[in-house]
Parts: sequence; structure tokens; C-alpha cells
Amino acid sequence: MHVYVDGALAGGTLANRSRTDVGAVFPASGPNHGFDATFAATPGPHNVCTYAINDGPPDHTPLGCRPVTVIARNAPAPFGSLDVVARSGSTVRVAGWAIDPDTNDPIAVHVYVGPSGTATQADRSRTDVDAILHRGEQHGFEVVLPIPSGATSVCAYAINNLAGGVNTLLGCRTV
Repeated sequence: MHVYVDGALAGGTLANRSRTDVGAVFPASGPNHGFDATFAATPGPHNVCTYAINDGPPDHTPLGCRPVTVIARNAPAPFGSLDVVARSGSTVRVAGWAIDPDTNDPIAVHVYVGPSGTATQADRSRTDVDAILHRGEQHGFEVVLPIPSGATSVCAYAINNLAGGVNTLLGCRTV
């Protein structure tokens, strides 16, 4: 077996592990044709393809490709602050900042007013945050959303820039 990550050979392994289900369908070949291996890849999205390598002609057999997102072991979660949750009539202003340690780029923030979620970007200037953390000043967020009458919970989450990574609750307030 050969495994390719983003078109580059990541490595190979033998297909010699027991697969009784395969052996039941192909009894003349026996059950030892499974494989299980781990290959190195950088954190982030990748395309992983596997091939059964033939000992001779004809060509090798592609078994398939799958999109895979690698999350770094102990990948740090995003962090930040929910600084403002202020109701004004039928709207609520929500502001703060968020950073993902894996990047200096702005990240997504999801704000929930009750059960309704809205995605925004933490891409506004926050020189105060940059002065302390030195990660660039484009990490602030601010959004004005409709809010129903009566006490309503407002929550903000910093969204990990790696799909499948841990998102961080920045805070909730009832207004």
C-alpha cells in the first residue's frame, strides 16, 4: 500500500492485517489483506489517497481519496474577550477580540442571541490587544444584532482556524 498526502508519497505499509470480512468474501485469498498505518502530516486540510501496489503489471489500483483535516496534538484553542454586550431597544451590540494561536490572521467569531447564531470576523483594529500580545491589531470584532424583547442570553465563541479544532466560549451575558 502507498499513501499520498496532497499528491506527495507519505509512505507505504503492507496489507497484511487480519480482515475476516475480506477473507469471508475471498476465501481463496485468506483474511490477511487489511492495513492500518499512521503517516506524518502538518496540521490543516489535506487530500489523502491510497493505492494498492501491484507486484507486476498491470498498473497499481487506486483505492480512493478522502479529505482529511489534521489537528495538531495539544493544539492551542483560540482565546479572547467578550468586552461589550449592550442592549439598545430591539438590538444588541456585541464586541470584543479573539485570537487563534495557530495564526496571526483574523478568525471567525460566532455570536448567539438566544438560539440564533451569526458568524462575524475578528478583523477590526485592536491596538490595545496588539500592544500586549504582538499578534497584529486585526483581532477585534463588533456586531449589532436584533434581539427579542425580554431577558435574552447572548454568547460569543472564538472559532478555531483548524476545522475540527476546539472552539472557545468567550462569554455569555443575559440582557
